Amino acid sequence: MRAYGNWVILKHLEERSKSGIISNQGAAMEVVSIGEECPEEFKTLIGKKTYYKQHRSALPMNGYICIHWQDVMYTEE
Repeated sequence: MRAYGNWVILKHLEERSKSGIISNQGAAMEVVSIGEECPEEFKTLIGKKTYYKQHRSALPMNGYICIHWQDVMYTEE
């Protein structure tokens, strides 16, 4: 899957508990793809744990979500 324009594609990070229960971490997502019109420094975010603003609608698609690059708040290094 590839992002175009000003869009960023994210997937939920899943966490497995000791008892085997799988859950996602809410607004914590992994960056899968960055559109070509996003700022150049965003290219380094691919594969990193990222948090995004939830005030706008995220567009769900096939188990992923698509957000505008300006909705990325921060990433864990």
